[in-house]
Amino acid sequence: VVVINGVSEEQLAGDEGKEYRKLIDEAKVMRATCYRELIKYYGDVPARFINSSEEPSLSSRLDIYDQIIKDLQEATNSACLDQVTTINKDQFTLQYAYALLGRIALERAGYQTFRLDITDASRLEKHSDYTDVNDATYARATDYKTYYDIAYNAFEWVTKNMGGISFN
Repeated sequence: VVVINGVSEEQLAGDEGKEYRKLIDEAKVMRATCYRELIKYYGDVPARFINSSEEPSLSSRLDIYDQIIKDLQEATNSACLDQVTTINKDQFTLQYAYALLGRIALERAGYQTFRLDITDASRLEKHSDYTDVNDATYARATDYKTYYDIAYNAFEWVTKNMGGISFN
């Protein structure tokens, strides 16, 4: 968050603006990677970039997914991330960002167990064979098709833009 919010408009407009933009985009991809891992293991987690209060409470993973998907879309659209090559495969590249965007969009669209004290039930489409237990439900978000489209487009881009890596 410090890197993402710490660059001024003057710095972005200056001679080194593209390098600052690349730094911000890489920070957004790194944040998306970290929050994907947190959500995968813990579900709803505190997210200061969602809830900016002094002591952030748990944020719905739907809200976190939405923000990191937005971040990844901005990073992939800015044209500042490098294409993957044999010498930069250890960096956050454009191909990685698109692949991560597709993976996160699929996770956002899929069925998961949601705590109903964190996620509003009206945002969810419950699985027909599941009964709510302990104030939790097995469901997917009602807008899941939007995220399937995002995933499809991201994965399609990756398959058409393999970069400088050869699999021979």
